[in-house]
Amino acid sequence: MNIIFDSVSGVVRSVDVRIEGDSLFVNPGSRDVLPGEMLVDWLQRAFYLPTGFVRYLLQNQRVVVGHRIGEGREQVRPGRGIRLTGDVVVQPGVPAAPAGAPEIISLFEDEHLLVVDKPNGLLIHGEPERESDTLDARVAAHYESQGILRRVLHVHRLDKDTSGVVLYAKHAYSGRALDALVRQKQVARTYLALVYGRPYPAEGTLDAAIGRDRHVAGRYRIHRGGLAARTHYITLGTGRLAGQSCSLLKCQLETGRTHQIRVHLASIGCSLLGDPLYGVGQPFDTKLDSIGLPQWEGQALHAWRLAFVHPYAGRTLEVVSRLPWFFAQWLSALKLLDLVGEDTSEV
Repeated sequence: MNIIFDSVSGVVRSVDVRIEGDSLFVNPGSRDVLPGEMLVDWLQRAFYLPTGFVRYLLQNQRVVVGHRIGEGREQVRPGRGIRLTGDVVVQPGVPAAPAGAPEIISLFEDEHLLVVDKPNGLLIHGEPERESDTLDARVAAHYESQGILRRVLHVHRLDKDTSGVVLYAKHAYSGRALDALVRQKQVARTYLALVYGRPYPAEGTLDAAIGRDRHVAGRYRIHRGGLAARTHYITLGTGRLAGQSCSLLKCQLETGRTHQIRVHLASIGCSLLGDPLYGVGQPFDTKLDSIGLPQWEGQALHAWRLAFVHPYAGRTLEVVSRLPWFFAQWLSALKLLDLVGEDTSEV
């Protein structure tokens, strides 16, 4: 796991932001406030809060400036504290994972957000009466072990059999800020995918709408009447095993549709290894005994890197997740492991 903080690149730079009880306390610095900037505008610009939510906070007297209720049209003054009250200390919303469930692997955590390394084969969320052990439930157990009450708020999702980085907000304010960053395409999500064959061209953008497959439950397909979807990919390398070519791709999402990478890559004849839904007809998995490699535990897709500007620190946070052990073994056998660096695999 790697964590990289780049130089200051966000909007908020010298502001002091911290949790105090059931409030988010903000002390603006001189570099954080525009001349004559009003409170209603500053909360939207500096903290990525939606217009409607800011108005709701002001109308319900949940913004305190100094020791009095804040007014939307008043000017923000550096050094004068602002408190957003409520929506921090909240019940998790999901039961904690049962005793004996593995603990989360935290890649980064502070008062405002949590980045978790999700194993494959685990749902992010589900119906509690049917799925008691989910990533959300494990995060709830993590908060419980810290003695804090926080609503479990995942910012994005991964398929059950996709491993890697998942981002959580730890309160309503960071949740709305991170949602805004996602909508503005300021959260970079990079995946590693191991596919059959070799894409042509080796680098490109797959821009094709995706919709539900009416004939197969739970399956999606390219459909011009579906939702816009765009995936950028680069072929890092190609290897061969048992007479079959396999390529390692780096994929970056511009949109986040269900099964997007799986559908897009299958549409160009390069389905993911181990994908039972979009890899139908691929013969390679039947030769595993002769190769001496483990079966895939789900499709060969790993959420490898997540990068975004921390909404309060104003610096770019980049988190890298290690490859699952079986993914690394396959890359090693294909002589492709060095392409992702020695420190990214759990071998």
